[in-house]
Amino acid sequence: MTENKVPSTIGPNEMFCSSCGSVIPKESAFCTVCGTKFDRPRKRKENTAVSDFFGFKKMISHTFIKVIYIIGMAVTTILSLVIIILGSINNSGNYYFGFGGITVFVVIGLCMLIFGNLFWRIICEVMVLFSNIHDMISKMEKSKN
Repeated sequence: MTENKVPSTIGPNEMFCSSCGSVIPKESAFCTVCGTKFDRPRKRKENTAVSDFFGFKKMISHTFIKVIYIIGMAVTTILSLVIIILGSINNSGNYYFGFGGITVFVVIGLCMLIFGNLFWRIICEVMVLFSNIHDMISKMEKSKN
């Protein structure tokens, strides 16, 4: 009777078959002796902060959008106030509405102050929403692997 001798040591690129105990190459998809199939986990590259950043796996948009929102809000408010002030100073009579001497520029400035900042807020919230969706999809992808 012939016995299949299993060596006590194996090389760095070898492994034992879980079914028959034969020595096979580590990268084998199946055992060459008994045919058992092996599910190999995919090798993952180690992610660094730089590769995550340039691969768009790490989103910086939350912080960036907050900064852009504050800058946009400040610019919109300042421009609105400038338009209101210039509209109230310029009383040439060409741009008056019929009620109380309020110029078109004052009304435009007030509308820009209220609706401009509101519109800017909505735009920034949509950007944050897309960023959150990306983060959730990335987490789901990582949990699958």
